Amino acid sequence: MIRLGIASESAADARAVTALADRVLVESVPWIERAEVDHYRRWTGIDEESWLDLHAARDRARARGLRVYGHFQGEPGALDARMFRCVFLVFANETPPAGESGVEVVVVTRDLDGRGERAIGLRQARDESTWPFRVVCGLADPEFEAWSVVAAAPLGAEEEAAHVAARERLGFDPIAHPEKLTSRRETDPRDAKRVLAELCATGRAAEQRWAEAPISGLRSRGASCGLTSFLDEVKESLVPMFDPRTPRPR
Repeated sequence: MIRLGIASESAADARAVTALADRVLVESVPWIERAEVDHYRRWTGIDEESWLDLHAARDRARARGLRVYGHFQGEPGALDARMFRCVFLVFANETPPAGESGVEVVVVTRDLDGRGERAIGLRQARDESTWPFRVVCGLADPEFEAWSVVAAAPLGAEEEAAHVAARERLGFDPIAHPEKLTSRRETDPRDAKRVLAELCATGRAAEQRWAEAPISGLRSRGASCGLTSFLDEVKESLVPMFDPRTPRPR
């Protein structure tokens, strides 16, 4: 079984992102059935927890006596670079359960909140060392709820009516243009959480729409909010780990 690390800002984000990655695996690997995916991979945090809280990574690194420097190749780290370094350090230095190997891929998700320097910080931490695992980046712009909006395409008259109302109120289609959503103030009419709640006020819940949305639709509509890039990284870095011909991380 392949162990996959997951680091997110919340348990809900971790569940949603790992479920999406599983769907990509099932679509991409012919011999993995959806009902049997648990037999082939295990998502994990540190110390056999189900996920790692990004904001706790620094404390987890310190508790293990790991030195966490703030410069990268002689340059100061960008926003969150040190936090991401902590994430990779604790996964790289974990003691896996008896009989199991270390994680072979680490998936990191983070809301950008319009702050592109967070993406720079993640690249600094990812590229500054030869980590013993592959890294998949899920950077939601402005926040994860924008990804959920992309997945909220309507089915049926009730959901379509809510979609039309949201388009008319906003002056644009939030499902097609998630990059126009915001994440700073819930009172903002374009706030992603507010728009998602409006779209899902009738019909299927947001979680169900996320689980049912075709991957092809998410890919085609998610380029401007980071979702397409995440799906591409999952396919390029995670899926090949299930091919026995792929060299394993060391």
